[in-house]
Amino acid sequence: MPYYAARIAFETGDLRAAQLADVLELEAEVLRLLGRRADAEATLLAARDALGANADACRRAAHLTNSSLVLFDDGEDPEHAAAPIPLLEKAIAVYRSGCPEPAPLANALTNLAVARLALGDVERAGAHLSEARRAKPPRDVVLEADWIALEGRIAMRRNQARRALDFYEQLSVIAEWALLANARWQAALGRAQALEALGRMDPARDAYTEAERLLDEASRHAPVEYGVDLAAQPSAPAEGSPMSALVVADPRGDLPSARAEAQRIAGLLRERGGFEPLVLQGREATHRAVCDALELTRTGLFHYAGHGIFEGRDGWESGFPLAAGGWLSVGDVLVLRRAPDRVLLSGCETARAPSGSSASGLGLAQAFIVAGSRAVVASPRPVDDALAERVMTALYRALSKNGGIDLAASLREAELAVRKESPETDWAAFRVLVP
Repeated sequence: MPYYAARIAFETGDLRAAQLADVLELEAEVLRLLGRRADAEATLLAARDALGANADACRRAAHLTNSSLVLFDDGEDPEHAAAPIPLLEKAIAVYRSGCPEPAPLANALTNLAVARLALGDVERAGAHLSEARRAKPPRDVVLEADWIALEGRIAMRRNQARRALDFYEQLSVIAEWALLANARWQAALGRAQALEALGRMDPARDAYTEAERLLDEASRHAPVEYGVDLAAQPSAPAEGSPMSALVVADPRGDLPSARAEAQRIAGLLRERGGFEPLVLQGREATHRAVCDALELTRTGLFHYAGHGIFEGRDGWESGFPLAAGGWLSVGDVLVLRRAPDRVLLSGCETARAPSGSSASGLGLAQAFIVAGSRAVVASPRPVDDALAERVMTALYRALSKNGGIDLAASLREAELAVRKESPETDWAAFRVLVP
């Protein structure tokens, strides 16, 4: 069931308890991926309440396991690393007492082993892994790869580099055979670390190079395109040739870097051809001028470089500050008679979603999708001005080089270029939203 449809069913009460718990568990996972841990934990509590005390043992155990995955953090924070352990222990107890299913039991035991290892408890991690194998689940090549990778990590923690290298060599074979991209990268990185521990520096450097290559390969295919799952209004076809590209920059006169970005973007558009730039910057970028230009039939692209502000309940008061105290709000966007096909919002939080439990709100990027835009580039979080300028410039260069107007492919290329030059920056801050 699409996410928004599920949320509507949730709000109207048109879901059974188990279905509602499924939706809330999925929402909690999304919140975790967005870094909103407190919201994820609150949503998990709502899922538990929705499930109720009368759910069967297998469903209760599954909920505990799912909740542990949302809370799991394989980093250095001991508190976060320990968070899933009580839930996994309860899940395992339920599986053993009331749900004799070997596959989910093995998965829960494997996750418990990973959590223990994250805390540095190597011996108990090894014991849980042995228990998972003894559960004898149906053959699952992904689970088998996870076990071998975990064996390698445990061996390294025990200073058994030679043994770890054997595990990673085995993992590499399985990953190649089963086309498991993440396992291939784990195998390469694990081999590099084991070889380095053994003092074999030349092959270790080669293995690190291979791990970096695999990571870059995965990044090229990583999604930068996100479906909004909302019914978009049709956008009227643009007329005339060339089409117009509206570029709005620094309406309040306090972002000189935004002006520089706008001039560079306008120049790249002229070089590319197919678009005639209309630049409104500073005092020119009034509410009337921007809205009139957005609604022109021949405006096929809109680029905004300036402040983006997310505020109001569920984001409904979000907007861009414009000249003369003006403001382009979510409401203004939604009532546009037509919207440009492509929109690029080079500002902070322009793709930010509501932070509460309700999914009924809209951010700026989502509003353009509803108004009829086919693709919107935006960021869900604050972005450094200089970084935004670099990413956007690289994106337009990619558009010029590749031809066409594939924003997702061009953004992916731009972000990888910035990452190569400055890996310490938030190079993946932008994404593409589509209907």
